[in-house]
Amino acid sequence: MKNLIKRKKKILVLGSNPETYDLIKTINNEGYLSYVIGMEKVSKTKKIAYKSFIGDGSNYEYVKGLIHKYNIDAVMCGTVDVLLPNYEKLCAQFNFPRYTNSKSIKFLLSKLNFDILLKKYGFKTIPKYKLKSNIKVKLKKEFFPVLIKPDDSGGAVGLKICKNNNELIKNFKISIKHSKRKQVICQKFLKGDDVQAFYTIVNGKSYLSTLSDRTTYFNNNSKSIVCYGNNYKSKHVNLFVRKYNSLFQKIFKFLKIKNGIFSVQGIVYKNYFYPYDPGFRLQGEGQHFILYDIFKVDYLKMLINLSLGKKFFTKNLSLINDVNLKNYYVCSLWVLLKKGTISKIENFDIISKNKNIFKIVQRLYLNNTINNQMIGTEKQVFGRFYIKSKTKKNLIDTINFIHKKLKILDKKKKNLIIKYYKLN
Repeated sequence: MKNLIKRKKKILVLGSNPETYDLIKTINNEGYLSYVIGMEKVSKTKKIAYKSFIGDGSNYEYVKGLIHKYNIDAVMCGTVDVLLPNYEKLCAQFNFPRYTNSKSIKFLLSKLNFDILLKKYGFKTIPKYKLKSNIKVKLKKEFFPVLIKPDDSGGAVGLKICKNNNELIKNFKISIKHSKRKQVICQKFLKGDDVQAFYTIVNGKSYLSTLSDRTTYFNNNSKSIVCYGNNYKSKHVNLFVRKYNSLFQKIFKFLKIKNGIFSVQGIVYKNYFYPYDPGFRLQGEGQHFILYDIFKVDYLKMLINLSLGKKFFTKNLSLINDVNLKNYYVCSLWVLLKKGTISKIENFDIISKNKNIFKIVQRLYLNNTINNQMIGTEKQVFGRFYIKSKTKKNLIDTINFIHKKLKILDKKKKNLIIKYYKLN
């Protein structure tokens, strides 16, 4: 009798940015065939995939054709919000396992609909102002400063701060260009602590897995905000757990989310948490790296298993999950670059050997150019350094060590790093 060779499962991932690299790597390591689609012509993510395609992962007919042509067994979404509606539609069409449903897509992929949901469950929401597409109606002076952003985009793309009507009219055109639905949100710019919560949902039960305090950089030229450091010893844990955790748990039940991951960013202002940005997919921030390092919970394997109809998580997460991360001091340090071409990177190897740095996600490399379109978005991030220590002093020392050693220079030997993260 001939030996029957079992065909390897084929998994198609929507999105090929650098943050999706580890997902493709894990698919490969698990013995599956990785397929990936993205607009990048060349990327480190595509280089390690079994097969890659240049195209728009939100194009239903195109991706549908790839699924038929290559006999794909499962579809996954990487780290890009705008690809989720197509992920849901494709999985529903082909009866592939998925963590989304029509209700969760409706409320979590539109910031305007998310606000409706928040109000239903008693959250305070950031004041918003209606704008017409032609911007004929100007805002009153007392409303400024305001923040405008696409209703359905992420990664700080199209996000701008406006101090007057002239800036609003100019930046509205930029924001609406990045919205597939051509909807822009205009809201009051609150100056408070920027906080991000990350949830794990297993068998209908949700767990607050991390809470972090984000430090953001305002670029006066691009009128935009980008994170450049995230401290996982959040000073708002008690407030969040006491007042908001149960509300989010009710929201997950309303949305009928059985398994998956969810994040939400918000502003703590006058002792209230104002949510403003939901994320129903892997985060570029990379909380899954932190949770794997501390608890050995592999979120990438979990999401792969879910896509193939296997059990999402086999253990009891309540015995493992700890929002205080076993009392470790943890942060992600983002290195932001200004406009220019990277001609030299110094001491990267020395930094990578530091015992407190457990993961580095590098986005930009030698000879890469940071252009105007990248400034003010996460595309200007050279890389993220994940640091862990038993003491705060040791964590701060490691942050300072990175800043002292890392040199990223342009052709004129000028430093391209524009902001250094400081943890108080």
